[in-house]
Amino acid sequence: MQAITYNPRKGSDIKITLFFDPNSFQHVRTEYSRDYSFTDMRRIGSGPSQADASTQRAAEAHVRATEEFSDFRPENGMNLPHVYKFHLNVQSETKLAVVAWVFNLREFRFNEPLDAKDFD
Repeated sequence: MQAITYNPRKGSDIKITLFFDPNSFQHVRTEYSRDYSFTDMRRIGSGPSQADASTQRAAEAHVRATEEFSDFRPENGMNLPHVYKFHLNVQSETKLAVVAWVFNLREFRFNEPLDAKDFD
């Protein structure tokens, strides 16, 4: 796989890497990652509205999201992925959350009229 790093024109603290198949040049994967550093404070209602220095501590968290595109097949003159996978990993000092979705796309429609009622 060939990988490139993407930096948005207006800047971002999210690291974005795009991966391409070297033979077909198809976009097959994207990785997003960001590290967070924040200060924990008391919850609202559990004390003063602003925590004093003795209740604050620095905490670290790392978020990583991955998109994968596969099973490319022709649709209306375009070679489109029919499988889309999304994986989200959030890791902090105390918790780990992992979520994964897989979409198997069976039908593609192009230039279909949209009914405004569908957006109510």
